[in-house]
Amino acid sequence: MLTDLGLPGDADDEAVYRAVITAPAPNAHEVAGTLGWEVDEVLAALDRLAAQSFVARADEPSDDPAAPHRADQRWTASPPELVLGPVLARSRERLRRAESVMEDLVETYHRERSPRTGSELVELVEGSAAQALRLRQLERSARREICALQSGSNTVVPLLRRPQEASPAGAPDDRGRTGGSNGAADGTTPPSTTGRRLRIVVDPAYLREPGASQRLDTWVARGEEIRVSDEPVTKLAIADDDVAMVQVTPRTSVMLRRPLVVLARELFEATWRSARPYLQGGAGLEPEDRRILELMLAGLTDAAVATHVGLSARTVQRRVKALMVLAGVGSRVQLGWHAVRQGWV
Repeated sequence: MLTDLGLPGDADDEAVYRAVITAPAPNAHEVAGTLGWEVDEVLAALDRLAAQSFVARADEPSDDPAAPHRADQRWTASPPELVLGPVLARSRERLRRAESVMEDLVETYHRERSPRTGSELVELVEGSAAQALRLRQLERSARREICALQSGSNTVVPLLRRPQEASPAGAPDDRGRTGGSNGAADGTTPPSTTGRRLRIVVDPAYLREPGASQRLDTWVARGEEIRVSDEPVTKLAIADDDVAMVQVTPRTSVMLRRPLVVLARELFEATWRSARPYLQGGAGLEPEDRRILELMLAGLTDAAVATHVGLSARTVQRRVKALMVLAGVGSRVQLGWHAVRQGWV
């Protein structure tokens, strides 16, 4: 109690004070008997308490040789409200001032470190050209890592770093977009990613795009980390946890900055954990067989798979049957499960 109030003393002093309160003017011998202590310990505690006005001598000090020995002298306790009340009031005032200072520091901290307005936290970007520009700026700002979710169902603004079919600067591509030879909306060359980690998750809709498997193969050859989600994903890109771009409609995206960028990060990481690596080696399969399995698991028909890998539909069917024999299964569904479990895809 005493130390909690900022007073000198310890649990021993408090115990002695309580013993004096509960007895009518006890002496050191009586207090020592109550507590089971040595008399010298009680006398030392009484001296400390007297210095703080918690106790006082019940008899007047005297030089008379017949006066009681120090251990036999009587002590009375001061009323707790008189000695502790003012101390408690001062403690409350100190606490109030400390809370006021803390509130001021917290307000200053968040005011100086947070954006001044809501528009600095969230920015609405409308139109394909504006989205392409913002995405290029996002990619250029990244120093350590770029994370992206790619969906073929949300293709107004492609990931600008992805390899894709050449398109003359300023000319529309096969989806009506304009850009440079690498798909950049402004016709410039995308920045190098040397020293930056790139992680991308694509979904089945993306795999159905013309040339998607070839683009992914090129990414993998460059050492990028690619995974495939069996569920549709929302297209987004994140740069270093500083800024994120989320496409909410084909013509509208939202830019998120700290601290809201954590929402996009959580979505990406959850999707990344549940996705499977793209074309990871396994069981000595040919890369073309692994590509056929990826596209089959994405829901493409044999004819569509054939178009992607440059084979005839009949050849694709024969290779799928050969894979079923290798896996020892009797259906394509079973082949899909086996391929995932064995790490073929």
